[in-house]
Amino acid sequence: MEVIDVVKRFDEYLAVRNYTFEATIVGGAALSLLQVISRVTNDIDIITPGRLPAFIQKAAEDFAIDEQLPVGWLNCGPSDVGRYLPVGWESRCRSVYDGVSLRLITLGRLEMLMTKCWAYCDRERDLQDIVALRPTVDEIDTIIEWLIPLDANPGWPAYVEKLFSALKLKIVEG
Repeated sequence: MEVIDVVKRFDEYLAVRNYTFEATIVGGAALSLLQVISRVTNDIDIITPGRLPAFIQKAAEDFAIDEQLPVGWLNCGPSDVGRYLPVGWESRCRSVYDGVSLRLITLGRLEMLMTKCWAYCDRERDLQDIVALRPTVDEIDTIIEWLIPLDANPGWPAYVEKLFSALKLKIVEG
């Protein structure tokens, strides 16, 4: 789906019903709205609020049927990520869509990179999004320090170091 088109139509859908909704989004939809990537995404991932209000959940479900979108296209799946982000992350958020009834904000640059790098530890497909964000070696080093304590698996630190050493080489080589 073209994220901006879906967001605009959902904004109109909410406006007709006199609903308003504000959320902090992450992932591919946020990067698309920031015009960092242009790939299609199947959903919009929300980290705040941690749960969709019932009336928004119902509106999103009805909208999905009308627009032939996948079930769960608007979801709070990654809502736990907010508690792992650095203190003050909320103050670094920025607006990505400010409509009539819908306002979407997203993470600051470093926090967006953090969430994408964390996802990359489990999903290789996130690498292209990280590359599109054009991280510096210093940013990757900061993210490695943040990532290592997030998993108690004894092999985690070595895995993270190895995974991101390869990424740092790509960055340096251009």
